[in-house]
Parts: sequence; structure tokens; C-alpha cells
Amino acid sequence: MKRVLSLLLVTMGCGGPKPTTIYGIDFFAPPEIDLDRARLKRVVEVASQKWGVPILLYAGYTVSFTLTPVACGIERSVAGCTFLKDIEVWAQVPDCLEASSLLHELGHASIGDPLHLDPRWRDTAAEWRELVEGPNAHPDCWTKDW
Repeated sequence: MKRVLSLLLVTMGCGGPKPTTIYGIDFFAPPEIDLDRARLKRVVEVASQKWGVPILLYAGYTVSFTLTPVACGIERSVAGCTFLKDIEVWAQVPDCLEASSLLHELGHASIGDPLHLDPRWRDTAAEWRELVEGPNAHPDCWTKDW
């Protein structure tokens, strides 16, 4: 719904938010969140490798970061939600989007599996740690107390 409204505002020339587009994914965020292209690109690349899908599978998706928990199905307060080609992610640490549930939600975009039955769900900690603590992690993520 947010995606449709945003696209409608943009096409009508109402000055709606302009997306940051990476690999065909349109990223949106409030002004408090910096959508750093290189950092988002890295998360998408790690997700593609983790879930074993071509990176262009994500083309056409919209990712909207929020500053508050999101509602998803019957859940009213979760870190992220994927519905069709719309992904909503709570940026719990706005200056370290790598620490958000984006990697997880791209997993849903990759393999579906809303019940988390695929064994790959049990092994996402290594990728997450690499993104937020590894040698290529952004300094904004190093200073966080995880």
C-alpha cells in the first residue's frame, strides 16, 4: 500500500519520496535514515549468496525502513514483514541498517517459507555478524553493544 501511494505521489509530481534504487529494489526511508548505497548493496549481495538466488530476483521489490516496529499479519509489533513484493523493516539502529531484519526479509523474498521451516533460517547469525562486526563492516556498526 505504501509503495502504491509513494509511486502515485511521484508520478503525479507531488514531490513524494524518491527511492534509492539498487539492483532494481526501491528503498525508501524517513529523513533520519541514511540509505547509503554501498552498504545496502552489500546486504543485498550477502542475501543473494545466503539464500542461493540470483540477485536480480529482488528487482521490483520495495523496501521501506521505519523508525518503529511494523505490523505483519496478526503480529502488531515485529522487526520486519514481507508481503508480495513489499518489504517493511524497522531500523532499530538507524545508523546501522545492516543490523536490521533486511537480510531476514530478503530471505522471505528469496524462498518464501513464512513458517521458517527451511534449515537455512537456523544459520543466519554468521552472515549477520559479518555485516555488523566483520572486517568490512561500517564503523557505525562497530560501536554498537549487541
